[in-house]
Amino acid sequence: MLDPKLEGQLTSLDPRWKIWAGLLLITLGGVLMQALWDSGAFAAAPLVVISLGGASIYVGFDEKKRQDRIDYELGRAKSDWPELRAELVRVHEARAGKGLARFLQDLGYEEFVVRRWIQERFAAELESSANGECGA
Repeated sequence: MLDPKLEGQLTSLDPRWKIWAGLLLITLGGVLMQALWDSGAFAAAPLVVISLGGASIYVGFDEKKRQDRIDYELGRAKSDWPELRAELVRVHEARAGKGLARFLQDLGYEEFVVRRWIQERFAAELESSANGECGA
């Protein structure tokens, strides 16, 4: 079911669509400004529309950059999983004076979503091995 609120619809857009929506808003604002300018009237509406377009483009690029970082870190964690798991077991057993989250940050996993995924997978594998099941 779609969110009936405009902000809910805009915030749930894919970052690329936010960029396109921003370009469309800027274009619309420019056309509106030109139409109002030629008629001798000037309103703040075109400036607001252009500002919203610029903000949408900025947010779109920012979210795209973050999503690319998450995809990279998640791919790195999946490809390095056997070595990463061995290090996590070592840190988990030794406690090394710091938690797993700090250890993962030290390894370069900056995104919370990726660290949470690693910790959940690690916890599931520890639980599986404790129950006598074969870990992946």
